[in-house]
Amino acid sequence: MTIRLPHNAFARHLTVWAFVALVVVVTYAASRSLYTATVISAFSYAVASSGLGYIYGQAGMLSMAQAGLWGIGAFVAAIATDDWGWGFLTSCLVAIVLCTVAGLVLAVPALRVKGHYFLIITFIATLLLVTVGTNVSVTGGAQGRVIADMPSIFGWTADTPTAMLIMFGVLYAIAASVLILLKRTRSGRLTLLVRENETLAAALGVNVAALKFLAFAISGAFAGLGGAMYAYFIQAIAPETFGLGAATMLAAAVIVGGARFTLGPLIGALIIQLVPLLLGFSPTVSAGVNGALLVVIILVASGGVAGLAARLGTLLRRRRVPVPERDRVLEDSRS
Repeated sequence: MTIRLPHNAFARHLTVWAFVALVVVVTYAASRSLYTATVISAFSYAVASSGLGYIYGQAGMLSMAQAGLWGIGAFVAAIATDDWGWGFLTSCLVAIVLCTVAGLVLAVPALRVKGHYFLIITFIATLLLVTVGTNVSVTGGAQGRVIADMPSIFGWTADTPTAMLIMFGVLYAIAASVLILLKRTRSGRLTLLVRENETLAAALGVNVAALKFLAFAISGAFAGLGGAMYAYFIQAIAPETFGLGAATMLAAAVIVGGARFTLGPLIGALIIQLVPLLLGFSPTVSAGVNGALLVVIILVASGGVAGLAARLGTLLRRRRVPVPERDRVLEDSRS
């Protein structure tokens, strides 16, 4: 059976891969190890944020527990590598599966509470996961765990920063392409209806509960992959790494970049991590700059940077169309 993607879908896939290639090429051309490490980190952040972007952009639920799921993925990968001797791909698959299950568990309160009540519950869930991780031996306690291995896929080992940059860029692009396909499924389109009007969706016979469970399962899967990538990149993880600071960072990346756009989380992660670095700010000042940037984006461009770019592109295309032809197109659309 041959699957033919619509032209619009093909264009979105092409845009994702072209943008990732551009980021990799520019980072490599900069020839700065600090920039390379920051972009590698941004790719892992972006994968985890893409899951949050799905439940927020598609289902309209902002979860602060994504950092906890991200942390679960990181520790599962570390345990699978150090204790069980599994490779990078196998560790990623195990992290994806377990985080998918964790996402399904997290979906249970989403069926009973909404709005800021749900946000508070997910905050508590993140704190609980950090507390548990700090007090159990399997995670190494407060000391955390260390991964000595380098990521390797089918014999290709990312033993240099450039190789890891390319590998993580490819992994993000694959994850983003999967997300595009998920959004175009019937369930993905129905999830948008749930976001806009849950009561209407239920009245039309849509299984709202099943769609919420599916959204959180997808969110958990992306968090698992992002966590495994981050663990292999940083090679030393501790439970407190995935606390409220990480939760705020992931949410900021989604909001700044644009929750409804596939590339939004990556754009947001790059902005949040690179802008303070390029300006030479200290970590304390960087947190304040990112907070101010988040406020400005919310006030000026509710759709994020990707949404603002899309609107500017639409305006430019309209200006290029001659007035008589534009009027004819508008007339045809009304008829």
